[in-house]
Amino acid sequence: MSQSRVMFEQSLTDSRIRYTHWILDALYRRSQVDGDQQFAADQMSDMIRMWNEWDYSFDSSAGLYYFTPDFDAQEYSLPGYVADPTGSSDLQYVGPDTYRPSINAYMKANALAIANTATQIHNSAVASNFTRIAANIESAMQDHLWDPVQQFYVDVIRPNNPNLTRITGREEVGLFPFRFGIGLNSTYASPAIQELFDPNGFLTTYGPSTLEVRNQYYDAT
Repeated sequence: MSQSRVMFEQSLTDSRIRYTHWILDALYRRSQVDGDQQFAADQMSDMIRMWNEWDYSFDSSAGLYYFTPDFDAQEYSLPGYVADPTGSSDLQYVGPDTYRPSINAYMKANALAIANTATQIHNSAVASNFTRIAANIESAMQDHLWDPVQQFYVDVIRPNNPNLTRITGREEVGLFPFRFGIGLNSTYASPAIQELFDPNGFLTTYGPSTLEVRNQYYDAT
C-alpha cells in the first residue's frame, strides 16, 4: 500500500466520517412516514454537526464535494482507470479525488433534510441557509457534472484538471441524482434512463452494469 494511501486512511480513521451517505435525508423522510416529526426535530443540532463534518471535502471554487470512489463504495470505478491507465499502482482500485454525481446528490438531499426539519420547528434562519446550499449544489451539478454530449451525469476527476473536464464514459452512479429529485425532467432524465435499456449501455443479463458495456474499461480486471 502506498504511503499516500496509508496517510489518507489514517485521516479517515481520525475523522467521524468514512463513507458517503444520505442518512440525514433518510431521517427526515422517515419522520414523514411515521409521523414522528419530534424525533427529527430533536436531532437538529446533530444533523448540522454531521453536515459540517464534510466541509473538508467541499471545493468552493467548483461548488461541489469530492471523494475517492472506493469510499463511495465504488472500488475499481472508471476514474481510477482513466487516472492510471497503465495499472502501475493501487489508483485503479481507490480512484482519485473525484467530483461525483453520487456524493453531491447525497449532500443536496441532506441539506434539504436539514432545511425541511428546520422549517418544522420554525427555525427560518437555518431553513433558508440550507435551502440555499441545496440549490447551489444542484446548480453546480448541472454546470459541471451533466454532460450534454453524453446526456448523462458523469464524474469529473479533481487532480490535474483545472478546467473540470468531464470523464468520457457513463457509470451507473450517474443515475443516482434522479433518486434524490435532481434532474427529473425530460432534458436530463429521458435520455439518461434510456441507457438502462440499451445493450451497449447498462442492460446486461444479470442486471444493470456499473459501467456501460461500450466503454473500453468494461472488461478491465
